Amino acid sequence: MKTLLFSLLFSAVLSSTVFAQDTLLIAHDNTPIKHAIGFALGSSTGYGLSYRYQPNKWGIQINFAPYKAKNESNYNMGFTLQYTLSSFRSTRLFLYQANSWNYHYIKDEGFTTSLFSQAPSTTTTYELTNAVGAGIDISLADRISLNLMTGYGAYQNFQAFNLSGEMALFYKF
Repeated sequence: MKTLLFSLLFSAVLSSTVFAQDTLLIAHDNTPIKHAIGFALGSSTGYGLSYRYQPNKWGIQINFAPYKAKNESNYNMGFTLQYTLSSFRSTRLFLYQANSWNYHYIKDEGFTTSLFSQAPSTTTTYELTNAVGAGIDISLADRISLNLMTGYGAYQNFQAFNLSGEMALFYKF
């Protein structure tokens, strides 16, 4: 009897979750949800705050992460183009082409001792990354989605090539 009750309860919870996800890609007024904000972490899409605009099969994702300290600055910016292959109740499969640019600046103040002194110096580096691949957008709850992507990318200004991995958590509005 307990097994039967547990099975019925489990089935009810599972089916209510599935039916609740019917509206994840459509707002209450039956218009598609086009905008999303969140946080992203990717080897080719960039990392930081993220905005996604998906008006139809084509969409864009922009990531930005500024960091500034006394003697150091790091800015990471990413731009990703997405093309939806197919959409289901709670998932969306897509292809992507990602680009990110990383700017890193370090200022060494130098130092002075009684024997010698070192002059201040600066180091500036720029790194461009590019990748192509496939991804899936999984609806976790009403208006919350997890974006997972993998592909193949060119790193260090096209000097190195390797697999890429990306993920983001979005709030759709």
